[in-house]
Amino acid sequence: MSPPWTPPGRSHHLRVFTFSLVLVVLGLAGFLLAVRMEAVAPATGIVTARDLTEVRSLLPGLIEIGWYDGDVTDASGHVTRVRLDSQGDGITDPSIEPAIVAQYRIAGKLTVPLDTLRYHRLQPGDVLWPGQPYAAVRADEDRLRLKQVEERLRQWPSSGNHGPEREQLRAEAEVLRHRIEQATLRVPESAKLWQAVQVRVAPLQAVRAGDAIATIVPVDPVTHRPLDLLARLEIDEKHAGGLAPGQTVRLASATLNHRLHGRAEARIERIEPWAEPASDGTRRYYVVAPITEAPFDLPLGSSVQAEIVMGRKLVYRIILEH
Repeated sequence: MSPPWTPPGRSHHLRVFTFSLVLVVLGLAGFLLAVRMEAVAPATGIVTARDLTEVRSLLPGLIEIGWYDGDVTDASGHVTRVRLDSQGDGITDPSIEPAIVAQYRIAGKLTVPLDTLRYHRLQPGDVLWPGQPYAAVRADEDRLRLKQVEERLRQWPSSGNHGPEREQLRAEAEVLRHRIEQATLRVPESAKLWQAVQVRVAPLQAVRAGDAIATIVPVDPVTHRPLDLLARLEIDEKHAGGLAPGQTVRLASATLNHRLHGRAEARIERIEPWAEPASDGTRRYYVVAPITEAPFDLPLGSSVQAEIVMGRKLVYRIILEH
């Protein structure tokens, strides 16, 4: 007959517990010291564009914000759209055959009928043609003075000892022409199409030289979406040591839920060398990352949450760095 069963003693339980604890510690140590995981640094920022341009007034005065739309019909019945300033200078529709318009005339052949001109006030979202006028500082006094100087120069006698005074008038005329040319703001010709993003002044508002007038950006001629989008990110200085150009950045847009729509992707182009103070007393570096892939539209000026992929590191280092 077998002896009755007796439960294990306390020493047995202690040995089992000790053995299990050693296994857990060894497993944890192996996980911390041998396993590598993807290390990411958090960042926040906004969406902008490489050639986003803030236009400023070159002269003080009253600003006219907009242009005149018009239509010209030639002898064959073909209609050409034009955009002109208040003096009748501008450009024709660049999607057809762009041509310069001067004093309501196109290439010296077609005249723009005055009754076809319609004033268009510049507004955010307007599509702009390269070379067209879109704002102007009133320069009525300069134009009047230039007319007087040019008339006086035409009436100047060809003979007589008036050289210095005549040269002074010619110099004044050149200065006036330059000021009048600077008074009109025209869209840059470095892109095929632009869009007004912000308009910072009201019609006939008094501005000073250097005041911001508008913000414009190049857009795709077909989709009208901004070109060359960038993410401008802020990252805490404690993570700056691991940053390097070429690192991948995952972006979650604040306008869309990333769990439903996914994330955009960018790649670091540069890290600005100067750290700026943040509101919480820390300092942060700015990172510029061109957006390489986006499964959705990223509106200009919208905020993003970013994860900068800094490579694979041992788990214990990731824990210590955070």
